[in-house]
Amino acid sequence: MTLRLHQLITAPTTYIIGMPALAPCPALTSHTQCEVAVVGAGYTGLACATLLARQGVSVALLEAGVVGAGPSGRNGGQMIPGFNLPQSEMRALFGHEVAHALWQEVEAKRYELMALASSTPDACDMQNGIIYAALNNKQLEQARQQSADLAQHHGYTQLRVIGPQEAQQTLSPTFIGGVEWADAKHLNPAKLIRLMRQQALEAGVLLFENSAVTQIEPEGQGQRLHTAGGSVSADQVVLCGGAGFMRPKGLSYKTATPTHTAIATFMLATEVCDAARILPSTAAICDLRNAMSYYRRMPDNRILYGGEVGLSLVDSRLMLRALEREMRCRLPLLAEVKIESAWAGQIDMTTTLLPSVRALGPNLYQADGFSAQGLVLTSLAGESIAREILAMRQQQHDRVFKLLELLKPPKVPKNKAFAMVAQGWRWLPKLLEDKWSA
Repeated sequence: MTLRLHQLITAPTTYIIGMPALAPCPALTSHTQCEVAVVGAGYTGLACATLLARQGVSVALLEAGVVGAGPSGRNGGQMIPGFNLPQSEMRALFGHEVAHALWQEVEAKRYELMALASSTPDACDMQNGIIYAALNNKQLEQARQQSADLAQHHGYTQLRVIGPQEAQQTLSPTFIGGVEWADAKHLNPAKLIRLMRQQALEAGVLLFENSAVTQIEPEGQGQRLHTAGGSVSADQVVLCGGAGFMRPKGLSYKTATPTHTAIATFMLATEVCDAARILPSTAAICDLRNAMSYYRRMPDNRILYGGEVGLSLVDSRLMLRALEREMRCRLPLLAEVKIESAWAGQIDMTTTLLPSVRALGPNLYQADGFSAQGLVLTSLAGESIAREILAMRQQQHDRVFKLLELLKPPKVPKNKAFAMVAQGWRWLPKLLEDKWSA
């Protein structure tokens, strides 16, 4: 029997084991009015809605499912500095001043999120360290060059080079070295999204779950959003649907041209085991391939392993088998340990690997395309849109929003098949390079 991708995208994750069920928020069943309507209650939407509500703005937040069921609650949980491009490439694209300003804003937001995630001892199960591990000398040399570049141009000195002996003893016998981001963190994303949900509710956000927006239409100077059970009239609308966003009726392709292609990656979690013996390091480990795999030891002594790229037409069992083979090769001591659960998560990939944060019109905004590095960038983007909305009331602009607008990833073809082919063609040389390095 074929295992379809959508079954894994909705499958429960290991992250929620032992977590109490949340009291559900109601679905929208009538008409309501607000100043700002936010579509999508992932990290981006929650960050945007919470900041606005704390400034006294009335906000309705519409979530198609339940908070945490989408990518924000089932990702790898890595709070990585910067963007999904080396800072040297960012400087080449945008100049030193813009690249450095963006780096500083991401770092400031990362430290804010770290403070939130550590607000109580077990708030998000946060642990120290993210290591990029090399499979060959070329990868290791590139990592060393990037480390030196960050220190020279951005004053970032929290990178530590790992030699072959340490890599093979504490990470995997397949690695020859690596670089550790010593002040980076990894955590339980399902706990983080719950914490952000709580903040939004406490700020006064009207949160409606199971309320997918089916149509958006102009109404006076604002917009009217329709769901299956009700509608919302708002002066301004923020679209934060990410990889799972389905364009509602009335929102034309020309108005909201997509800049990303949705792909999926897979995750495996073992049964409870002697995790410290199997994986001595408590850091999250990512290999340095273009389509990387990553793994880490969880606080409950399971091993989490993610990777592979999935398409809806391919039997997902093939991808899970390939991922398990790689997992057991990378960590040989897992030989007799059973896989307890598997799931998939969606990623909104742009062709430049940079997010898209933009105004679609005078009262319509959108943020997406975080390209597998969204745990910090999503909150930064959501809050920048909120501040832009507030600034526009004073005929001003928000500095961070205008910086993020500069990233401008190109639009993707309207036809999804063409979009996938274009993305695949771009990635083919990188995937072939990965195959030779694995």
